[in-house]
Amino acid sequence: MKGIKLQVPRQDPSRRPGLDIHPKGLKQWVDALPAANVNETVKQLLPVLKDINRCQIDLIHRHNFLLQIQPLILDLVKTIKKRYLNASFPLSMHTLTSVDTVRELHREMAFAYKLIIVELSHRGCEEEEQDVILKNALYCAIRHLSRILLESYIVYESEPPTIWSELHQLYQFTEKNPALFSREIKTGDNKWTNPIIDAYKRIVLLSLSNPYRLMQGETNRIDHHLKTWSTNTLIHKPGMKDSLVGKFIIDLATDAPPRCITSSMKSFRPIDVRIIDAHVLLANVKQQIEKLSEPLKSKGKKYITMLGRRQRRDMFVRLENAWNVRPERMSSRSMNLSKVIMTTGLSASHYFVSKEIPFNPEQHELELQKQKKAKPDINKSMEMLSAAEEVWQEQDRESRLSRGIEKPRVSRFDSGDGKNERNMWVNVYATEAHKLLDDEQHPEAQPNYSINLWHQRSDSSGGLSLYCNYGQSTQVNVGELVALKPIKMTDEGEWEIGLIRWLRIQHQNSVHVGIRMISDDAAPVATKGLKGVGAGSEYYRSLLLPNLDPREHPTTLITPAAVYDVDSTIVINLENNLIYAKLTRLVQSTKSFSQFQFDLTEAPEFIKEHVSSFRSERQFR
Repeated sequence: MKGIKLQVPRQDPSRRPGLDIHPKGLKQWVDALPAANVNETVKQLLPVLKDINRCQIDLIHRHNFLLQIQPLILDLVKTIKKRYLNASFPLSMHTLTSVDTVRELHREMAFAYKLIIVELSHRGCEEEEQDVILKNALYCAIRHLSRILLESYIVYESEPPTIWSELHQLYQFTEKNPALFSREIKTGDNKWTNPIIDAYKRIVLLSLSNPYRLMQGETNRIDHHLKTWSTNTLIHKPGMKDSLVGKFIIDLATDAPPRCITSSMKSFRPIDVRIIDAHVLLANVKQQIEKLSEPLKSKGKKYITMLGRRQRRDMFVRLENAWNVRPERMSSRSMNLSKVIMTTGLSASHYFVSKEIPFNPEQHELELQKQKKAKPDINKSMEMLSAAEEVWQEQDRESRLSRGIEKPRVSRFDSGDGKNERNMWVNVYATEAHKLLDDEQHPEAQPNYSINLWHQRSDSSGGLSLYCNYGQSTQVNVGELVALKPIKMTDEGEWEIGLIRWLRIQHQNSVHVGIRMISDDAAPVATKGLKGVGAGSEYYRSLLLPNLDPREHPTTLITPAAVYDVDSTIVINLENNLIYAKLTRLVQSTKSFSQFQFDLTEAPEFIKEHVSSFRSERQFR
């Protein structure tokens, strides 16, 4: 068995561990750790782990120590990860500390297992027990190194150096010693699998899923699926006449992740190449897409279930696209060192596109009602309020709106709020009336939306690449809607609308985003659900793309993500007119927004019974 060289801490022969590493003393120490206090447990455990990794101790004692703390480490990591899984980016310094703690725990555990691998690979496994220890150490070393990459992907940071090199070495070692690992495990579908190889394939496939393009939380979910799916992927050496073009490959002699070879990469010369065949795995993904695309059989299902299914389906669609052979880029990139201003989120985009005018669609609705009474022949489709409303009731409503006693609901769907899927649905119905009673005594303050300066690196026909200093970035997430325009056009010109396609954070120094442009301009509108999903909701900030009259030209509608669905009937408040529409097709959807195509329609027959949000209020006075 040929020895393996890995990065491990320097061993000090004169150093003695500060912990009794014999089984009885070790168990007492582990049992005494304050498991309920995560921070304190980490504070006590991490220095001991570092200490033992830098002491020369018996291999059996080292392995026993790792067996004792491995479950505890995984529990700690699971708890600490909750602090940043749904956090907005860029992360705060406090949240970054949690990320670094998790990576440090995995790094030290990887060190510990690599020490065992280095020792046994050089002296050989003389006993069956050592053979078992080596197998376990190889698997655990790959998993802990993989988890360091996983945590970096989750927070959109660059891959730490040397990790891929060590993962490739561990795979090579397993590949070159087939006799040592001949006892493979038989799975339920009568396939034989090697857990060590499967652990390596798991992180390879995760890297190929384009983690910097995945939406928040999806990297973790995909990694969970790959725990079982990775067994269906093959890694093999190319034949003498095999072409690498159009294939996913790994160069085991480098510190590089797997990649797709395109026809333009003529100068690429791999040294020790392996081909990754994920065709069988794609069948699992397609099956998930088909399953989640089927309509729900139970009519009693809540819409949150439908929303969750749609988001999971979209995640698998992105995964299918990533694992398919990627076509050549059709549009070339060009350097562009100009500057742009950008705001993130549907609410902020609407605010600036509307030239920072206060969002008050209810007031516009009242004005239209007055116009209708003044001009009886006005189009009846503009009627939103009940004809039975008395004049004094209209005056009372107008007074309550103007004094801030009654406030419109506010769309809270920008993914920067750091809430999970369940809370996002709750937020649809979170109104300003739910604030403390003291808020009724003070008019609502102007929204605190911000604009940030970004530097443009390059652009193409489909989008552009931007970056800014880490501390100057607004909160951003993959899938977030943005409004932006060149800084030279800050006083004139239209806001362009785009989507954050990918996010990458470079060493906590700069934030890089890729923007896919959606429209050259937009019209700020308000929407309210009347029939179908979203019926009974109040007004939400929305955008018409492009900025054209929908009664004369085809347009699309951007709305908060969870409010409406296909076949919903809504009213679109254009400020000077009200039009009705039926949503016909979902163009795209993220956790931040949904984009629909729609057809104009007549006002529903039951409009007078449903649209007055104030009548129900009077019933409970």
